Amino acid sequence: MEKVGIRWLEPDTHIGKTSFVQLKNVSWNISKDMPAGTVVKARWKSTNKAYRAVLMDNIFAECKEKGRLIHSTRDNSSTRSENGPASNMETAMVQQMVGFDSEQKDAKWKVRQLEEKLDRLEEKVCKISTQVEEMKQSLKSELDRMRVVLIGGQWGIVQQLQRIEMGVNKSHSEAQETQRLIHAQTERTKSDMVQEDMSNASSLVENGKRMQPMIGLIENGYVMAQHKERKIPLAPCDRYRKMLENSKTATSFLRKLMKCTFTDEELAESNYSGGTVMSINGMVVKKSLDHGRLLALFAQVELEFPSSTKGDNFAKIRETVNEECRRLASKFRDKPSKK
Repeated sequence: MEKVGIRWLEPDTHIGKTSFVQLKNVSWNISKDMPAGTVVKARWKSTNKAYRAVLMDNIFAECKEKGRLIHSTRDNSSTRSENGPASNMETAMVQQMVGFDSEQKDAKWKVRQLEEKLDRLEEKVCKISTQVEEMKQSLKSELDRMRVVLIGGQWGIVQQLQRIEMGVNKSHSEAQETQRLIHAQTERTKSDMVQEDMSNASSLVENGKRMQPMIGLIENGYVMAQHKERKIPLAPCDRYRKMLENSKTATSFLRKLMKCTFTDEELAESNYSGGTVMSINGMVVKKSLDHGRLLALFAQVELEFPSSTKGDNFAKIRETVNEECRRLASKFRDKPSKK
């Protein structure tokens, strides 16, 4: 093992970044038997600086490294120093997406190659089946001709021809069975490849949260939530990453995004659907929160926490919005009024 993929935990400016490190350049407390996910301390030999990092799966890290090299060649960006991973967050995200695109292209190429092989096999089997059918018809014609000639006591020859006909029929059945087996094996292979791709995709998510932030759209240094044509500024990139790192669940992340998007007054006097609700002071009328902004926030949560806003999970997301509104309403209600 000459190199290893790692995700940095130190320093603060590099938390979450990934690198592909040559073992000859660093010294650390790891062995070749340590699994991915192990926390180690890497010390650069040239500077004697040490940082904590998490070991990554080398195959996944190698895909990221290929994407980084491709992007580095295109824009002639500076190479990684021995002090740690690259500090430009936007460059890291482009590298990640290039790696994902490379994996997707490789998978599509494998499927296409398998389909082409299947087509060639089916053509061969069809050709063999056609040849067997032609042979069968030829032998039947010859059998009919000989039956006309061999009238009378030529029963032994007739029986021999009948055995030949049975052999031809058997060969034809075997050819059809071979074609069926080839097709079944090919379908199983394609299914295995699909399962492998799904397994690789699921390795990108840990406890419902992506191991690497997706972030999405960035404009003028701000992360932007987007739904259809509408864009909502959320927070500067560094603050966004800290909010995401401090969020263990999709609902906690949604609460932080709501604070970036709505004022306390808006949340206190509104809820998800609006309408009349029961409160401590009796029945009150709530406004409906701007659904354009809400849907943009939901899309951003879905980006970082896959499937967290889909199906049955949506009810939990909607209730989180209402709970946050009730919390702010209670805060304003308990706050002493100024005389």
